[in-house]
Amino acid sequence: HLSEPCRDFLASAAVAGRAFELRVVERAADVSVETAVDIIEEATAARLVEELEEGTGRYQFSHAITRDTLYQGQPPSRRLELHRTVGECLERIYGTESAAHIGQLAYHFAEAAKAGTAEKAVAYARKAGDQALERLAYEDAVGHYRRAVQALSFADQQSDKLKAELLLAQGTAAIKMAGYKEAEKPLWEALGIAKEIGDVRLLALSALAFSRTDFQTYAVEPERLAVLEDALELVGDSDAALRARLCSELASALSWDADAERRNELGDEALALSREAGDSEGRLDILVSWLEANHHHDRLDRRLEVSRELIDAGQEFDSLWHEAEGHLQLLTSLLEVGDVPGADEEARLFRDTVEMGKFRRYAGWVAAYPAMKAIFEGRLEEADVLVPQTLAAFQSCGEPDALLLFGFQLMNLRAFQGRLAELEPAIRGIVTQYGETGASRVITAFYHTEAGNMEEARKEFEELAKENFTDLPRDPSWLETHLMLAEVCAFVGDAEQAKTLYELIVDYADRNGVLTLGAGCTGSVAHQAAVLASTAGRLDEAVAHFEKALEANERMGARPFLARTQFAYARVLLKRDGVGDYEKAREFIAKALKTAEDIGMAKLVSDIVALKLELQGVTSDSVANSIEIIARTVQAERPDLRPHAAPDGTVTLLFTDIVGSTPMNERLGDKRWLEVLREHNAIIREQVSAHQGYEVKTEGDGFMLAFSSARRAIDCAMAIQRGITGRNASAEEQIEVRAGLHTGEAIQDAGDFYGKHVILAARIASQAEAGQILVSALLKELTDSAGDIDFDGGTDVELKGISVSQRVFAVAW
Repeated sequence: HLSEPCRDFLASAAVAGRAFELRVVERAADVSVETAVDIIEEATAARLVEELEEGTGRYQFSHAITRDTLYQGQPPSRRLELHRTVGECLERIYGTESAAHIGQLAYHFAEAAKAGTAEKAVAYARKAGDQALERLAYEDAVGHYRRAVQALSFADQQSDKLKAELLLAQGTAAIKMAGYKEAEKPLWEALGIAKEIGDVRLLALSALAFSRTDFQTYAVEPERLAVLEDALELVGDSDAALRARLCSELASALSWDADAERRNELGDEALALSREAGDSEGRLDILVSWLEANHHHDRLDRRLEVSRELIDAGQEFDSLWHEAEGHLQLLTSLLEVGDVPGADEEARLFRDTVEMGKFRRYAGWVAAYPAMKAIFEGRLEEADVLVPQTLAAFQSCGEPDALLLFGFQLMNLRAFQGRLAELEPAIRGIVTQYGETGASRVITAFYHTEAGNMEEARKEFEELAKENFTDLPRDPSWLETHLMLAEVCAFVGDAEQAKTLYELIVDYADRNGVLTLGAGCTGSVAHQAAVLASTAGRLDEAVAHFEKALEANERMGARPFLARTQFAYARVLLKRDGVGDYEKAREFIAKALKTAEDIGMAKLVSDIVALKLELQGVTSDSVANSIEIIARTVQAERPDLRPHAAPDGTVTLLFTDIVGSTPMNERLGDKRWLEVLREHNAIIREQVSAHQGYEVKTEGDGFMLAFSSARRAIDCAMAIQRGITGRNASAEEQIEVRAGLHTGEAIQDAGDFYGKHVILAARIASQAEAGQILVSALLKELTDSAGDIDFDGGTDVELKGISVSQRVFAVAW
């Protein structure tokens, strides 16, 4: 319904873009100002275009589909010519140096490159790319450089060097936006061109950029090394500044190589050469590479100096990226020396610099620090939220080891929460991804240690100890690897290897254990030194180290690690048993329990309570559970159960109790424990009444119940378990109940009944696990015919006091 002049004019406007200037399109469409005004009024009335801001002469299509339809509806040759015309109009109106219109000029001349504008397209696109880099708009820069490369293919004068330079610029911009895979192809092509034309400098710069693409953090990459080695050989001594950069990058590439001597030599040579060459700006990259190459525990003081030097240099040359890298490296080193407030300040500066520079590549590290601190300070519920966010952030920026770094944090968190068993599939995944390396085996051994799997932990440890740990490379993870080994060694109780490990780590006892770039912390290294000294039988040395660990962990606010150290220290004091050791140990046990309870360290709480009970002379072997106590009592009292028997004289017995009630009582205290017990007892009694049962005896948290119907007895047991589950859904303190049932064959002979059937029912209940219902074979046979109760396949068990093995079945309640 539009007039033909209006349709033609809008076609030209569509080439100019979704938003366009009226005076540009009027020249491109070759119409007068008056005609252009009439046409735009017609288009506005038809609601196809709208004015962006009154009086500015700037308009936009009301919908992108309108613009796209008009654009695609023109023949390619027409679009080509219009792009050229629009570009030339922009040049006439704004000139060739207008920074605000460089991007538009690059776009239009690139689209018209086949029509003889290739040279202009390359020049404008390159300038637009450089301009985007200055604005930190890396994605825009990549697009402009890519457009320049494409336009160059249509130029009359082909230049291999220019193409390589554009490819290098494209790849470098892609790296800055964390597009490592996207950078790999153009940089590899730039390398090939530079080698073919014999441009050594261009080849070296391309090699430096290529070495930054898609590299694995925890491995030495042969391809990366080969590219740098070749470039270094070609450069030789001809260019000191360039050689310095290549040496530093090669040292960085060797950061996970066992040859520490060569790595150190290359890094130090790079620093010396850059000073000699006076290459101030090039020194920024050299400082970054030196820090990456020396992220080892043997050069901590020098790392602190170089990190600060990098921050100062980044600020001097207005390079936010180098400044951000300096803050990240410095916060890691400050954590290692235990300066947590200093590390917090650097983390803040790092985050702010990353946000200013829009450095997507650092998104994971920005998220990792708050998650690490939440674990480190014992804010475990908060950490449960933050740790998954770390994984998402690492994945968003293309971090190749996102899952491993996330795994470190989650393993630390779950160990404190007593939920490490959840991570077994993840541990297997790490071993699959990284292979049967020393580090992956250490992680596996550490997992088994924290999970309490003695046999598996011992097997892994003995394999790792075959060469006295000399085959574990001295790479950036060396100290953390050996700190995990210390815990494994103490768990399996290997005194000889404890001496070996102690000598390896004792020089680092004044440090705080830090995982990759602050992704995780393991507390004062003095703790592991103490644990090893204790395992080796050097109790006085262990005490001295524990004192240092206590001071360091308390000063750093590392509450979970402090509680762990207090508990381990208490055990060593009890073992040494010197003057005042017992009293001091009880003091540390009380402190550790309070902290562990406050934080929610379930496994440590359980271990501490067990030690407290042991000190009171209470052990799992010395205490009869409630079920056993009831069984003994009714054997002595022999209550008359005939009123509760079935017509055939049989009685079905149900025993229940709370699993882990003794340590729970100790942990909660009598007042709170009685409240929990009342809730439990109310659930039991409600269901016994509902299922017409009889409460024979109760003792503590245990019940003995009698039923005339085997079916009602099982229904009652299932209802009790469901009631407990419902109660747990809203209760702060969780409880778990076990149950066991058996039907007595005849009640006429009271002596036989109490001598066999009561004991059998009690022993079956004692075999049940938390939340489980076990029944005897006879009871299953009596109730199985209806087919509406599901049982498992059964298990043969040896029961104390019963001469013949019994088959018991679990009810799927």
